[in-house]
Amino acid sequence: MLKDYIKLILEAQRGIMYPPDRIDSKLQSQLSTPQSNDKTDLSPEEIAKDLSDKFGANYYISFVKGYKGQVPDVSINPFSMYATPHGIYTYLLTKKNLTDLFLKQRLGYVDFAMDRPYFHIIQIDSPNKAVLNPDKTSNKYSNDTDQYFEDIQEMVRVSLMSLPNRASYITNKLNRLPYSIKSKYNKINTSNYISILYRSGHRPSHIATAIEAAYKKLCIDTKELSLREFTTSIADFLSKKVNQYYTSRRSTDYNPKAKDNKMFYLKNIYRIAEILSYITPNPKKTAGRRNDPVRRSLLLHSIGIDSITDAGSGTIHDKQSEQAFAINFGPHSSVKNLGTYNNIFAQLSKKELEELFIEYANYLH
Repeated sequence: MLKDYIKLILEAQRGIMYPPDRIDSKLQSQLSTPQSNDKTDLSPEEIAKDLSDKFGANYYISFVKGYKGQVPDVSINPFSMYATPHGIYTYLLTKKNLTDLFLKQRLGYVDFAMDRPYFHIIQIDSPNKAVLNPDKTSNKYSNDTDQYFEDIQEMVRVSLMSLPNRASYITNKLNRLPYSIKSKYNKINTSNYISILYRSGHRPSHIATAIEAAYKKLCIDTKELSLREFTTSIADFLSKKVNQYYTSRRSTDYNPKAKDNKMFYLKNIYRIAEILSYITPNPKKTAGRRNDPVRRSLLLHSIGIDSITDAGSGTIHDKQSEQAFAINFGPHSSVKNLGTYNNIFAQLSKKELEELFIEYANYLH
C-alpha cells in the first residue's frame, strides 16, 4: 500500500513539474497509458457469460464510441469539455444495474450515452479510492482531521504554483474586473485580507479571484507573507467557507448537521478543488462554467486521491446520482480494463436480451 501511495504522489508531482502552460488535457492524456482489452469478437451469449464475475463492488461500466473505426482503449480524452474533474468516467455496475441493463436496456438511474457501440468493463480497486455515500458522507477523513487541513493547504499551494507567469497573469486578470471590485482588492493588507475573502460571496470564481488578488499583493508585491503562511491561512478560510453552504437555505447542500462534521470532509475537499480550479486559465472552448477541469483533477491527485465513487449523492453530477471517475496523471493507473465489448444492450432487442438473461445470466437470478 505504501509503495502504491508513493507512486501516486510521484505521478502527481510529475504533472505539477511541467511548465504551467503545458498542464492541460493533452498532457494528462499523454502521461496516462491507454489500456486495450478487445473482446468485440465475443458473441452475445459469450458476453453474457463473461460478465458473470464482473459486477459488484469495484466494478464499473462506461459506454464509448470508437475512433476512426478502431475499437477504443480505456484512456484519458485529450480534450476537456466539462467543468468536472477531467478523467475516466464510469457508472457503478452493481448486480441491480447489470440486471436492469438486460431487462430494461438502461441503468436504473440514467440512460446517457447508452446507445454508443461499445462498453468498457473497468475495475477500480485502489487504496486511494474515495467513496461518497448516498447521504454525501464519507469515512475518508473521519479519523484524521490534521490530514484534512494539510490536504487543503497542499491544494492551495499547487493551484498557486501552477499559475503561468503568476504576477503578470493575476495583474491582467484583475485589470479586467469592474472598478468597484478592483479598487477593493487594491486595499488588501495583512489585517483585512481574510475579511475581504469572506465578502467575496459564494461563487467559486469570485472566491478564487479574491485569493489570487491577496496572493499577489501579500506574497509577490509586498512579500509580507511567506507562501506557507498564506496557504495556511487560506486553507483555514476555505475549510470554514465551505461550511457556509451547509447553513445557507439557498444552497443545494443545505444541511446544518454537516457543518464541521468530519463525515462530510471529502465532500468539502471536492468543493474546495472546484473553487481552486478557477484560479488558473480556463483551456475549455465549450460553453459552461469557466474553470480548469484538468487542474481540478491535478489538485485531487496531488493529495493522494486517484478516484472518487459517488454511490448515490449526486455530487459529481446532479442528474446522475451514481457515478465514478478515475484520475490518471501518469502510467500508474487506478483502473484496469477488464474488457471492451460490443454494446449488446443497445444492439439487441428487448426480447433477445431477456432470452440472454434467462439462458446465460443465471448468476443474476
